[in-house]
Amino acid sequence: MTGPMRDRLLALLVGGTVAVIALYGVPRAYVLADLVEHQQEHEMQRVVDTMAAVLAVQEERDLPVARSSLEQALGEAESIVHVAADGTTTRAGDSFEPDDSDLVVTASVDGGGRLTLTRSGTVVEEGVADAIMPLVLLGVALLAASAVAALFLARRLSRPFQELAGVATALGQGRFHQDVPHYAVPEAEAIGTALRRSAAQLDALVQREREFAVNASHELLTPITGLNLQLEDLRHWPETAPAVAEELATALETIDRLGSTIQELLAQDRDTRRTGTLDVDLAALVRHVIADWRQTETGQRREVRFESSGTVPARVAPEELTELLEMLLDHAARHTPGVIVVDCAELDTHLRVRVGDADQPTAGSAATHRQLQGALPAGDDVEQGLEKAAELAEALGGYLVRDESGSSRFLLMLPRTAASAG
Repeated sequence: MTGPMRDRLLALLVGGTVAVIALYGVPRAYVLADLVEHQQEHEMQRVVDTMAAVLAVQEERDLPVARSSLEQALGEAESIVHVAADGTTTRAGDSFEPDDSDLVVTASVDGGGRLTLTRSGTVVEEGVADAIMPLVLLGVALLAASAVAALFLARRLSRPFQELAGVATALGQGRFHQDVPHYAVPEAEAIGTALRRSAAQLDALVQREREFAVNASHELLTPITGLNLQLEDLRHWPETAPAVAEELATALETIDRLGSTIQELLAQDRDTRRTGTLDVDLAALVRHVIADWRQTETGQRREVRFESSGTVPARVAPEELTELLEMLLDHAARHTPGVIVVDCAELDTHLRVRVGDADQPTAGSAATHRQLQGALPAGDDVEQGLEKAAELAEALGGYLVRDESGSSRFLLMLPRTAASAG
């Protein structure tokens, strides 16, 4: 769809061309019209002067003025009138209604008399039209050429800004990994540079917030939970005095409120980070990620099969989900000997994306899997990659699980939002 900027550029360029053509063509047309009339008038004057000289010779020889001799000098839509010295009038040529546009030329005949030549205004107008027609055709051709050139230039000048507007919209939705192209237009290149810088800064900022939220979730809630259990045990010790048990109960209530407050803050943070999510078909998005991953060096060496029962509506952040799925596919490529199978399904309370070996059994309850977060050894690059994948899953509002048997099959569990539940 043509954007407003393109429309304005097109209107400006075409309007400027129309103005230039009008400023040159209209005065030029008037000049040509006057030139044609003067040329015709000069031509008629030459004819009349010649006829007057002939008639003067005839009068000297006392020869009568014949109508046929007058008609020999006439053209189309012309008439001539000869008035002799004695008042005798001779007419020849076409008869037409006199009009203000007619050209009339008069010459005196030596020895007395007058000769008048009249040319119809229609002939004059046709001559003017023939002279102006090339100018009109040239103006139309220039206008058409300017319209084509204006359309080309408008598209070329507006395209960078339309693309940059799309990039800015994507950044506002939380998709910071945007490929901002470079442009020859200095203004567009300056905007693109600013967007690249902003995208990098926002990505780093969101990454720090995500890491802080994950660390806070474990560094704060885990000690609080442990402290709560210790105080609860101390409260129920037989050796604990009633007054101390009462104080411990008060402390436990305070700790519970503190834990609830931290959980609420973390929940609000997750909701804030999910404000840039989109309503998408999860199956279509996963299929698109697999298609892109197949183009990578690792993906070209492995066979991937995608399975889905149909449309799976979801509300997710596409950039984060894409990054997470690429991590799981890379991990499966390194640790899965056979065909990699990816399936997508809609469960009762969650949406599931499963990535693993086609030869592994799929049966089993939720108890046969364990959540990754907090269960990964440190110092292993692979496990650290999975830890980042678990953080991304938590940022998406879900979690990542794998089989207790230690297999390479992973399940990404995403919450069913209002969009997916509908």
